Amino acid sequence: NRAFFFGSYEGQRLRRSQTQVFAVPESTRRTGDFSDAAAPLCDPLTRTASGGCVPFPGNRIPNDRLDRVALALLARVPQPTTPGAVQNLVAVGNQVNPSDQFSLRLDYGPRETDRLYARGTTFRVRDEQPFGTSALNESLVPGFGRIVTTRSENVAVGHTHTFSPRWLTETRMGYLHAAGGQASVNRGVDFAQLAGLRGVTADTRDMGYPQVAFAGLYSPIGDPPSFVSRNNRSLELYHNVMYERARHRTKFGAYLFSLWFNPENPTNARGTFSFNGQWTGNAFADFLLGYPSSAQVGIGRADEHGRSTWLHAYAQDEWRASGNLTINYGLRYELNGQMADSGNRLSAVDVDGRRFVVASDSMGRLSPAASALLDQMPLPYVTSAEAGWTRGLLRPSYRRFAPRVAMA
Repeated sequence: NRAFFFGSYEGQRLRRSQTQVFAVPESTRRTGDFSDAAAPLCDPLTRTASGGCVPFPGNRIPNDRLDRVALALLARVPQPTTPGAVQNLVAVGNQVNPSDQFSLRLDYGPRETDRLYARGTTFRVRDEQPFGTSALNESLVPGFGRIVTTRSENVAVGHTHTFSPRWLTETRMGYLHAAGGQASVNRGVDFAQLAGLRGVTADTRDMGYPQVAFAGLYSPIGDPPSFVSRNNRSLELYHNVMYERARHRTKFGAYLFSLWFNPENPTNARGTFSFNGQWTGNAFADFLLGYPSSAQVGIGRADEHGRSTWLHAYAQDEWRASGNLTINYGLRYELNGQMADSGNRLSAVDVDGRRFVVASDSMGRLSPAASALLDQMPLPYVTSAEAGWTRGLLRPSYRRFAPRVAMA
């Protein structure tokens, strides 16, 4: 009669068939044939004496002018399933969503004065979204979907010891690991190397296909520009002491919390391109020639190695002053460490000082990663040590006292 245990498993399998309709380029358009188009197709490299545009002969782009990157990306896009240029691709995809959860708890009392417990939980889910997620208003052409995963482990242990009927202590500890996020179904595909696309990421974790938009002429193609993921850990420790004597019930203790915060958001790492027809008069023809109206690429991985530690302490007393009056009073102090990057890779704009503040250690030393970017800042900069800020780029505050008083 001293040990008790409980275990559980829960599994779920969801499979949905989804149907989406897209507008994709017709077969003739993919070869540069615009002969049936009403408007002439301008050749950006050929001009009249007055600077006017000269159309391509027969409204056809020569094969040797078709861009290598454009053709490689088009090879990944399905052909139309119905005639016409609008809503001409009916696609069916399967959304698969398996999840599993395990839980186990053990309670043990080696003696009447001690109680121990331990609990562990794991959770896994994987959501395959063939056309993206409606939460982001996505409608991704087949072959460019998302995978969203979540995995977590949670462990808690506790010990209560009774010294006497008036005096006991309680200690609890908890650990949480939560990871996962969004990923491309094409993660790791080195399209840039295969197709000759320059200037985009070379990190295998972020490789994939660029995203291309045609100003509404067709559905956007390619991978989404942003994938957010995380790999976070936290540790909590509680210790409470309760003592009762005469008319007083006193309680005091402390709380320690430590967080490892590791988000990643490599936005536009694979490149994002927009085509609006400003060169030829047709957005898709601009794409075939490799002439975007705008292009973006993300620098770095936008990954943070955030760290924060909190320490709280409190003491309170419940005084039964009389048979019909109880007074409760106490004081709590909180030291909440501000989130800082372990490599000091943060910066912020000090609006009042019209300057950048770059995270540094207490000696004013900056991260080596910042050196190459300091000359590009449009404003003067100071280190966080010079500004009197913390490494988390906030002004420190240590006056976090929370008094309490109550009467019943």
